[in-house]
Amino acid sequence: VGILLLSVLVYFSVGYFRDSKNEKKRSQLWGVLVGGIVLVILQGGIDWSVGRTPFEGVVNYLRHNLEHSSNYGTSSLVTYLGHFCLYALGPMALFLVKPFGRAILASPLVGTAFISFVAVHSLVPHKEERFMFPVLGLFLVLLAPGIAQFWSSGGWKRKFAYSFAFIQFAGALIAATSDSLSARTRLLVDVARQGDRSTMAVVGIKSLPTFYGLGKIEFVSFPIAADFLNAYSSERSLPNYVLIREDKMATGSRLKQLSSCVGPKHYPGDWADRTARF
Repeated sequence: VGILLLSVLVYFSVGYFRDSKNEKKRSQLWGVLVGGIVLVILQGGIDWSVGRTPFEGVVNYLRHNLEHSSNYGTSSLVTYLGHFCLYALGPMALFLVKPFGRAILASPLVGTAFISFVAVHSLVPHKEERFMFPVLGLFLVLLAPGIAQFWSSGGWKRKFAYSFAFIQFAGALIAATSDSLSARTRLLVDVARQGDRSTMAVVGIKSLPTFYGLGKIEFVSFPIAADFLNAYSSERSLPNYVLIREDKMATGSRLKQLSSCVGPKHYPGDWADRTARF
């Protein structure tokens, strides 16, 4: 979102400096500046409210992407281009390139925001389609003239336009009503609500939204259950919690032999997760 704001700020700044006497462009620039200041204050307030220094969340996010993004896998620079072609229903994207380009020229504000967001995220080694969700609406706005042109042409092109609208609506409905991280976020919130600071061993899980621990949980990561079991013994104090994706090595039973281990407690995924696994 910050990238989008910066691109919008650059757009209105260029427009203002080209015609500084234009009152409308001046008011637009001031509107963006005031909105940006409000967002900055809100971000600092959110960090402060959860016990962090203002903007610590932003700094941690940037540092994590710069230093550890590749730990989760890397993709090529054109990965997101492929994703958007897929959103446009694959081969049909070839018929939409020209109207898409005309839409960018006709709406430079929307085009600038979309292109800058995709370009910056393409430089990050690790890429996932969900990272493009903030600009998916902008993409559809730029794609709309081409879809409208298809619809007005009649025949198979109109059928394609109807199919495109249905698929996008269904996809948006699924994305809006599902949360792929719900199981992980719920368990972290439950632990944080216990009040006391605690230690959690994270076994076999690379990506964990630690923000939901509200700074009350110390995380210790282990690639596999065997590493965790080797690290802890009866002579060494166990963590308060053990988070594991799939207990193939009967870790819970082994822990009960070492101490009074309670559980396990299962956190299932959301409805989309459960449906996909059915």
